[in-house]
Amino acid sequence: MNKKTRVLILFVIVIIFACAAMIYSTNLSYPMECTIYYVDESGNQLKASVTGYTDAASPSFSVTSPSISGYVLKNSGDSVVTYSMMEKYFPPSNYERQGTATYTVVYAKAYTVTVEYLTSDGSILFLNKSFTGKVGDSYTIYSPEDTGYTCDKASVSGTVKGYNQSFTVTYYPKTYTVCYVANGGTGAPSYQLKTSGKNLILSTQIPTRTNYGFLGWSTSASSSVVSY
Repeated sequence: MNKKTRVLILFVIVIIFACAAMIYSTNLSYPMECTIYYVDESGNQLKASVTGYTDAASPSFSVTSPSISGYVLKNSGDSVVTYSMMEKYFPPSNYERQGTATYTVVYAKAYTVTVEYLTSDGSILFLNKSFTGKVGDSYTIYSPEDTGYTCDKASVSGTVKGYNQSFTVTYYPKTYTVCYVANGGTGAPSYQLKTSGKNLILSTQIPTRTNYGFLGWSTSASSSVVSY
């Protein structure tokens, strides 16, 4: 075998190994076993763990955290757990191509703030509103508006305590002034106060005007129709 032949054979062998390496690298995979745990702040298990699998070379793994009665997420960012959030472990041996990834979702005890909306006589005006969260969470609960009432608190705000809280917003009926204008006559009644939600009996005092007879009251001086 001459020198040129040996060089050619060596060149071909190098190309074959290079192609084999390329094929191996393009088909490279790294299976990962992914496990998510659900615990309270003391580390007690609240729900069974979830396990799934993905490829570390092109990972695609996400799990929505479950709702658990009486608890809320300690970290709101844990509502969906993705592969990038997880702690990974890769075996030290290059021949063992199986890794693991884990993540622990922590839940905090939930407490509720309830606001009731009553009129000044104790009647229910609106349905209750509530906020549920963990200790230290801030809340602002805005009071509904009503055209006939004024409330004593536009909103209720604060932070969640280690117990359930309740508040009452009281609504007082608005009061309006009814004024009488004789419209060119004399003897108009004095003003009266009208409370929202309650009927008002108009004054029986009748004004007079020369050459005119009194028909009733309206809401405009130029009106030709009696309203009351």
